[in-house]
Parts: sequence; structure tokens; C-alpha cells
Amino acid sequence: MKVPRIVVLVALFAGGAQASSDAAWQAQDKLQREACLALSHLQNKKVLGSPVLFDDSVGYTALMIGGRYPQKHMQGKQGRELCLFQRSTGKAVISEADSLIPVK
Repeated sequence: MKVPRIVVLVALFAGGAQASSDAAWQAQDKLQREACLALSHLQNKKVLGSPVLFDDSVGYTALMIGGRYPQKHMQGKQGRELCLFQRSTGKAVISEADSLIPVK
């Protein structure tokens, strides 16, 4: 039985079509970091740890942002914010997260 060439080609390339390149992952990571850092209200802010990727059925990546509170009454106290980045839309939301991991 002869198998049409198109069937063979589809079978060969079907698995590779779902994998993302390293460049695509790096671009996504950069976009997430920039979006979350732009929303942060902290001074001297930076991403803490590694991104937490939720399943594609949820479509979010979580990033922890650390820095210092800029308000005078906070007297430069360290703080943390949790950023949720929606991968499908590129939108991010941020919330204070000091209670998630106590700041020393």
C-alpha cells in the first residue's frame, strides 16, 4: 500500500509545530518581565525568583516583584507584589503580596 507524500509530511511536522523555539520563550519572558515591572509601584524593583507558568487552560504566568515602598510613611520598607500575566492577551495585573511571603 502506497502512502501519499502529503500524509508523510504532515506526520513528520505535526509534532514540531507545537513546540516553541528558545527565541520565542525568551521574547515571552522579556515581555512578561517588562509588563510586570512597569505596573509595580515599588522602587528599586526587580523580579524575584523564576516565573511560575500555569497550564495553558488557565493561561497565566505569575511573577514575584520585590523592592521598596516609595511612600514617605513606609520609610523605605521592603515590599513584594505578585504579578499575573495573561499570555494570550499580554495584559498584566499586580497586587501587594507581602502576606504571601513575609519580608524580613
